[in-house]
Amino acid sequence: KTWLNVKVLPPLEEILEKRARFIVEKQQYVREGSSLHGAYLIYDAETERMYSKSGGTDHNALHERMAFGVAVCKQLQRKYDEKMMESLRLHKEFLEREFLDTETGKVYNEEGKNGVRDRIYNYSWVSVFYLEWYHLTGDLDALKVAAQILLKFYEVTNANNEAQCIEMVPICKALEKEGMFDLLEQIKTWFIAHGDSILERNGVSVSEETAWCNENSDCLCAYLSQIYLLTGEKKYLDGARMYVDFVRMSYGKQPNFHQN
Repeated sequence: KTWLNVKVLPPLEEILEKRARFIVEKQQYVREGSSLHGAYLIYDAETERMYSKSGGTDHNALHERMAFGVAVCKQLQRKYDEKMMESLRLHKEFLEREFLDTETGKVYNEEGKNGVRDRIYNYSWVSVFYLEWYHLTGDLDALKVAAQILLKFYEVTNANNEAQCIEMVPICKALEKEGMFDLLEQIKTWFIAHGDSILERNGVSVSEETAWCNENSDCLCAYLSQIYLLTGEKKYLDGARMYVDFVRMSYGKQPNFHQN
């Protein structure tokens, strides 16, 4: 016998709006006086409650939860909603109170700006949040913070370590548009150094988070592609092509992803 499984998805814009509303309505912790006041947290679908665990774990209020704020920012850029905006402001206040030094760009890994462990993955996520806040509000201070966070990231890693979600081209375009040429040159120099490091390592990813997985290839391909767009130098495009092949190695061949 033959079977056909058709999965119909709503438009991406509709998915984004539903996701943003779920974050605001179900995943924001609100309790005055708590260190988590304003945080977007993990949601446990079985208990229908929020969940958070401190101690540097992957279940805390930072880490990939920073993408929640980015999603809300993206939705507000499409369609403004005052209730959603108030939620995002509260989340930004929480971030600056508990995790971020806006002067130095230092991103901590625990509430109360606890510096016991320096998790480099946090930097790029928080930088993207501030870049999207700038796109949403036009706040130039937020753009400066987004750049400062990445400069701090490179100071810590010396451009020899990978993290997810470094938005090289968008932040350079924004800095150029706003005439922040000093920051632009500093950050572009680091981006190029990062690209050169990737080429020199020739297929080796250095990550404090994972030994190797498909997202390492995705990031390396994306970074070299972006550096090519910034510089026009073909060596970065050639390097990106190698990582495209690495990415393809991780493609699943099963007829339906629900079958694992």
